[in-house]
Amino acid sequence: MKKIHLITMILVFPFWGIAQNRENNYSLSQKEHVDGQFSLGIRNTANLFGMTNNYGIGFGGQFRIRAGKRLNTEWYADYIKTDYSGVGQRETAHIGWSVMFYPFNTSTRKGAFTPYIIAGHCFDYARVKSNLYYDHATSGFTSNSAVRWTSAVQLGLGASYHFSDRLDLSLSVQYMTHLGKDIRAEVEQTEEGSNKYLHIYDDLGDLTLEGHLLMTMSLNYMLFDFLKP
Repeated sequence: MKKIHLITMILVFPFWGIAQNRENNYSLSQKEHVDGQFSLGIRNTANLFGMTNNYGIGFGGQFRIRAGKRLNTEWYADYIKTDYSGVGQRETAHIGWSVMFYPFNTSTRKGAFTPYIIAGHCFDYARVKSNLYYDHATSGFTSNSAVRWTSAVQLGLGASYHFSDRLDLSLSVQYMTHLGKDIRAEVEQTEEGSNKYLHIYDDLGDLTLEGHLLMTMSLNYMLFDFLKP
């Protein structure tokens, strides 16, 4: 239930301040310059859902280059680690870019709340490793791992709150779809049922378009404006 409440709050968050921002926008200068802003930020990421129902937490960095009044770009790198019920782990790295479109408020002034639509692409590296792997042929435990390279596309919603003209906190939720085969790994039990282990299959899974929710929270600081008149 707590997870459902959290996801609901996240999805509502981008639109929470729209009505308030519409009123505030009229008091701001409509000639506010935003083109060419370069921002640097740090981020925390979370894989909220997956086919195995395991959740990953990670961190990363990013920079943004604002291309226009309603258009921003984000270039990022993430490292995420997921635990498989204590018997294995998954390490994931994302390197990619996103485009952010502001349909309502475009201000970067202090106190501004700016919802946006975000879409992008990334290259994905995944490594799944078992702590203990049960070999049916020998009825013994060993360790094994599998590595995969693929790419992914994502689409979602987000919003930024500006603590100052330069500093903002951003939160986004995206659905990430991987374009390729996934590593097949399942938590299983030994024949006696006394121990659990992570079974990593030798062959990659079928080609699918299934994915997971990716939540990102970032703190960004605008370093300079290279197109300012």
